[in-house]
Amino acid sequence: MRKIFSIVITLGLVLGLSLIAMPAAAWDCTIGVPVADVVVDPDCACADAAYNISFNTSASLTEGVHSVCVEFPAGTTVPDEFGDDEVFISVDGGTQYAVFADEFTVTGTKVCFIVPVSFIAGEILVEFTEDAGLENPCTPDDYSLWVYTDRAPDSTPLEGEYEIVPAESVYGFLFDFSPTYPGVALGFVPPFRACGQNDTTEEAIEAGFNTTWGPDVGMQAGWYDQFALILTALIEGCDAPCTEAKVWMELVSIPDDEEIHLLLGGVNYTLDVCNITKTEGDFDASTDWYLNDALALAYNTTEIYSGLLHFSSPGTYTLGFYLECPDTTCTPGGIVASKVQDFVAHQDKDAAKIILEEKWNLISLPLVPFDTSLESLMAAWDLDQGAPGSDLVSIHYFDQCTDTWSVYGNGQTSLSTMEAGKAYWVRMIYPTGQYTLWVWGTARPMPPEAPEVYTMCDGWNMFGFTSLLDMLAGDAGVGYLWNFGVAGNPDPLVYSWLNSGDWATAGWHLVDVTTVAENMLVGQGFWGYFPTGGTIVP
Repeated sequence: MRKIFSIVITLGLVLGLSLIAMPAAAWDCTIGVPVADVVVDPDCACADAAYNISFNTSASLTEGVHSVCVEFPAGTTVPDEFGDDEVFISVDGGTQYAVFADEFTVTGTKVCFIVPVSFIAGEILVEFTEDAGLENPCTPDDYSLWVYTDRAPDSTPLEGEYEIVPAESVYGFLFDFSPTYPGVALGFVPPFRACGQNDTTEEAIEAGFNTTWGPDVGMQAGWYDQFALILTALIEGCDAPCTEAKVWMELVSIPDDEEIHLLLGGVNYTLDVCNITKTEGDFDASTDWYLNDALALAYNTTEIYSGLLHFSSPGTYTLGFYLECPDTTCTPGGIVASKVQDFVAHQDKDAAKIILEEKWNLISLPLVPFDTSLESLMAAWDLDQGAPGSDLVSIHYFDQCTDTWSVYGNGQTSLSTMEAGKAYWVRMIYPTGQYTLWVWGTARPMPPEAPEVYTMCDGWNMFGFTSLLDMLAGDAGVGYLWNFGVAGNPDPLVYSWLNSGDWATAGWHLVDVTTVAENMLVGQGFWGYFPTGGTIVP
């Protein structure tokens, strides 16, 4: 019995010492097996590269006896032999030892060598210098190599994964038809307004939106930033296709004698080709059509050109955008990226847009909509009636005259429309950012209907602001609430809700309707306490 007890104790000590001496292996926690770490520099396709391969061993290696093997993936160029000072080995970050040239054996893409010095168990680092002659695969992809020793238990190959990227970045053009406003459904493109819809009213002329086009003439705010043209590296490689490039555009398809107005550019660039007549195929590569004549191009350059297009009549117009490398090292013809895009101009629609922030928004429609149904007004979003995962959480409206709430979303469908003259609480998901609600309609009801008026009952009313331009709130005879502040029709107490996306500054704002210094803003909705019933006459 004493002898058996002694054997058990001895075995326990041996196991304990073994556990202490065992180095911490590198593990892939997702699959539960030890792995090797691989660093390739540079990681470009077809490039001569240095490889640093580290892996853990549990058994010591003896000088002149034991070997280390690395099997590179197919596509890697491996030389038939290696020289002195081209491959090094070390353990646990210690001294690097060069592998002797006559100690290598190369079979296909497998390289084995006898260790130049004895090593105890630990983290082995094998370094193939760039002078060793290894060449990366020429096809960009994810790759794996295998490393092992000829001494058990480390003779089981360990996998080391790494990525080979393109030698040159692949560039392309992208279009964003809701710039800076996420949440618009893929494929939804707001129609462009034709120049033939120019408004000659006094308000429109003051806003700069009139029949005279020119580089200094503005448009209504709702028509800025119709799209963004984005030039970017779709696949990042090691180098740019060239160091200096040109970006230019052409009218690929356009009706004869058509005139376009184009504002396209970034912070320091605006292109104005208004009143320049171009027929199909009549592109002369004049400098007016270059967005960047000398663009410094890197492997990851991104350029964004905010754009606005207007056409003199409705129709479909096709424009082409091109990235050209003028030097001879690029692809034939010098074009390394292109994008041909259709733009549709509609004649008979006015539009306005409302910016919705995350969480709560108090809004109203600036126009009388063609279609008041929520399904139509929210066509830009896949709402699914406010179901989980949609952009919209809910819409709420309170009718003071009937003392009832109507709700869309959160499983409720008592609200099914949005109408001019009313205000609505709209709650969007959080956190996502800004959304754009496009409203199609007319500034006033279409003939023969009379202009609308909006009845307010005693007490708190949610009311809207039907206007395409910001306007003074009051007082008597002036502004949107012009008919209040007179005998028998006292001023209401009016609040708006400010949601700038920064909830530290969001909250209620008291609108002063007793002076002419307060503006009501396009798209805002309001709560108003009316001491007596009244009528808003826009």
